[in-house]
Amino acid sequence: MHGYYDPAGLDDVVARVRAERADLEYDIVVNDRRAFTDACAPDPERIAAAAALTTTWWNRKVDTLDAMLNISVDAAPDAVNVTICADTLRLGTADIEALAREMEAVTVTAALEDSPAHPVETEAASPTQG
Repeated sequence: MHGYYDPAGLDDVVARVRAERADLEYDIVVNDRRAFTDACAPDPERIAAAAALTTTWWNRKVDTLDAMLNISVDAAPDAVNVTICADTLRLGTADIEALAREMEAVTVTAALEDSPAHPVETEAASPTQG
């Protein structure tokens, strides 16, 4: 059972893209399992304090994976838990940790840029010329 996507639809998209790019690798899975609720505006001080509490650990080794890279995002009390499982024959441990740190940096930057102190400005779409 696939609750998040249509497997036949994915097969169709992959076949179309593979016709253009035979070297396509799509064995990367991102699974955001957080339950979304009404979020409050990002607080730069809380974000900076939380970022200082970041921890990483290696807790297990598995013999087989269903993808080269599997990233799961889960809610945790006052935090976000990101789990990265990767094929270490294709991605070294330093690369996996660098990926985790870069994901955090991008997320923190985006949250701070969209805070009341630094609102993200968007441009209105220009009308289509007919």
